[in-house]
Amino acid sequence: MKFFLSLPFLFAVASATTTKKCPLRPVDETAAISLNLPISVLSHGLKDLPIEFHGVHPMVVRKPIAFGQMPKITVQRYSGNQPPVIEFDEEKELVTIKNSACSAGGSSGGSSSDAPSCHSRPSTLFSTLMMAGSAVAALNDNTRPAAALLASAAAPGFMGAVQAHEDECTPVVQVVVEAPAAYRGVLETCLDEVNDPAICPNPFPTFPTCDDTEPSCKIAVVGAGTGGLYTALRMVDEGMVEASDVCIFEMTERVGGRLLSLRGLGPEDDLTVDVGGYRTWPRFTPTAHALITEYLGIPMDCYDDSDPCEVYNIVDDDGRKAGFATFAEVMMERLTDNGACFYPYHELVAIEKRTATAAELEVAIQRQFVPPIASENMVTDLMFANGVTATATWTTILNIPQRPLLNVVRNSNFDAKDMLDSNTLDALHSVQPVVAQKLYLYYPRGHVWWRKLGIISGDFEWEGDARNMLLAGRYHDGPVYCDDEDDPDTCHGFLLAVYTNDLSGNKAQFFSRYQREREEPVTIFTNNDLEGAELLRHAHRRLEDFHKLYNTNGNYTGFAATQAFNGVEPPPYAYLSTWNNAIPWAGGAWHAWTELSNIETAKQPFVDHNLFVVNEAYSLLQGWAEGAVKLADEILEDHFGIARPWDFPVVDINQLVRQTNSEECVEGAPSTESSGGGGSSGSGSSGGAGSSSGTAEDAILCFHGDSLIEMADGSLKKIREVKTGDFVTTGTDGRGTGAGLVTEALKHSVEKEVPVAVVSTPLGDLVGTPDHPILSKKSGEWMEISELNVELGVYLETRYIDAFYNLEIDGNILDEQRASHSYVVNGIMASGLGDHKELNRRFPRQKHFQSKDKRHLVEINSLGYEAMMYKARNG
Repeated sequence: MKFFLSLPFLFAVASATTTKKCPLRPVDETAAISLNLPISVLSHGLKDLPIEFHGVHPMVVRKPIAFGQMPKITVQRYSGNQPPVIEFDEEKELVTIKNSACSAGGSSGGSSSDAPSCHSRPSTLFSTLMMAGSAVAALNDNTRPAAALLASAAAPGFMGAVQAHEDECTPVVQVVVEAPAAYRGVLETCLDEVNDPAICPNPFPTFPTCDDTEPSCKIAVVGAGTGGLYTALRMVDEGMVEASDVCIFEMTERVGGRLLSLRGLGPEDDLTVDVGGYRTWPRFTPTAHALITEYLGIPMDCYDDSDPCEVYNIVDDDGRKAGFATFAEVMMERLTDNGACFYPYHELVAIEKRTATAAELEVAIQRQFVPPIASENMVTDLMFANGVTATATWTTILNIPQRPLLNVVRNSNFDAKDMLDSNTLDALHSVQPVVAQKLYLYYPRGHVWWRKLGIISGDFEWEGDARNMLLAGRYHDGPVYCDDEDDPDTCHGFLLAVYTNDLSGNKAQFFSRYQREREEPVTIFTNNDLEGAELLRHAHRRLEDFHKLYNTNGNYTGFAATQAFNGVEPPPYAYLSTWNNAIPWAGGAWHAWTELSNIETAKQPFVDHNLFVVNEAYSLLQGWAEGAVKLADEILEDHFGIARPWDFPVVDINQLVRQTNSEECVEGAPSTESSGGGGSSGSGSSGGAGSSSGTAEDAILCFHGDSLIEMADGSLKKIREVKTGDFVTTGTDGRGTGAGLVTEALKHSVEKEVPVAVVSTPLGDLVGTPDHPILSKKSGEWMEISELNVELGVYLETRYIDAFYNLEIDGNILDEQRASHSYVVNGIMASGLGDHKELNRRFPRQKHFQSKDKRHLVEINSLGYEAMMYKARNG
């Protein structure tokens, strides 16, 4: 029998029904008693293995074992002079733990009348894991609803707690169940499903761990991601605490969270792919870049072939990609090497604030701890799904994303404890998880077709649907290594074929049925089974068709593409990462604001209770490790007096609301059936946003007033604040000095809802008119914003705009060889022709796509995809 109760009710019942328990004997006076379980019990994952307790009250903790090890049950401590007895019935697959005073014939239905303490507690291994202490509950591994908590403790007689007389007590046993972890990572699932060293990644770096069942820590960090590790490391480095004062709890077995680096791939174990976060951009993420290169001393190299380099990857001593999770692993190494305790496989279930005991207060006084918040003498109890309860006597850092944080809040009954009100709850709901997918295809030597076409760097995209896999890839992202750089047949490596995101997962709907049921985002496909082989063939065919027939931006002929693909086989395996709410510890890839009025509350919802949320979700730079690091710096400075270690100013970024309804519901949004790089077929007039964008003035060049302009001195200024006579960065040093004179600062009043193009950038969303010309890094040509939905992540929607702002740059120079007539807005190079009629006549940048030859696109529209493919293959 199982009972599902809410956590606050569980605590109330447990405290009301708890009987007096006998004290545990000291550790040095009890010898551990162990029972090795046979391999047969692994057939059902140990979740339903029955355990009965006779005449004892259990305190149960689960401890994970390594892959390939056998399960074991150990009684570590017990009450009384006689040790309990552990028995295993192989026929029934039943484990029994009983008081040695119980009769040998005692059964689950009861015991002899002269041994009332021998009433049984029928249970299962999984349900006993819910019962650490008197009332610690954990989540069901199968269903995982955070509010549904299993509590055998609430059933009279079920826990076997006897109705003792006042002068009696119930014997207690402290039980450790060593079993496979409820969480199984990428390596374990790969070994089970593939079992090929060339395909499965190397084991993740390991660190010294602690296994206390009731740890007490000065500082508890929940989540071994960037924000939590950085916060703890700075406290230790500044001498505020010793590393031994820090406990780090992590649900998975690894470090880094959504920084997920798969290493040791390929037949030579020399390839690394980042299926999560992967790069820094010093121009917009200076803090994370400085943390990696300066504070931690980790080498980085250029992510692509840009010159000068703008975006960076972490590399090893040989200059090869080392994995972006490296810097999180280095921070953990520094902490654990100096005494910090690491607790993997610890999923936080609930938080309880309580008054500190006299002993806890004495320790705090001895260590001269001064809580950053002058609260009553409160400590924080953290309850984990494996039965462990930890106590943070000073500060708790919650480095977990929005969805798992909300689960903890729900379980902790914060509203009844005056820790949560409507405003705070609304603030916690003011961000939305973003769904993202990455697909990496491995091509062995002789089959790296893009190198045969002379392609080393760049992007490509082709729309898809539920039946046809979309393409949204990058040639330079996946590692490719060659024995001879001049001979592409000696190269092998990965191609990033898909990297896309939205709020609903609609863009990558093709993959929705392929994601496996697991707690990590990675699904591995191989050609060893029919489904995997078919997916790999389909992906390869899409790439082949696109590069032979559709890629109008390619610097090669269709004949060259045919030759490059000749003899090339589909990839033998691939890695798909799907970051959505099926990943319990992540809930998505990153987050986007849906309400701006709650930002300050969302950044620190529980600061008055000495709980600090440090994550990317509620930061001012979502989607980047930079956001978590900047939020950590803010907390460290404001609440702990630890100044930022950087010698550059920190720029606050204006936040804009991410589109909150689906693209299909936005009036004027481009159809997903349109061709031509994602813009609609009407992009010549308004980029698919309808004709209501209106006047010639609107059609020239306008941005929202909060858009950030890069000035000539490198500072950032809102476009509404830029004045005639200012100097701005033009975005190119190829003409003049790279600085341009603002010859006119323009303002166009709108005061109504109009279609706009929105581009997500590291400096916040850039909002402008859909047909505004910007310079494509991919093609080097001026293109309208609406035509770059893949390259820049553009989407269209309708917003109320009070005014648009525009700049004319070097309007006194009509020679484009002497002036680029451009400026940099939110990191994007935009046309700076302003309303100058002669400049717009000489350089008709917005007419680029109006005059572009679209015969190929028309052919695809008229024939349809399948007919076009048939014609191409059969002449």
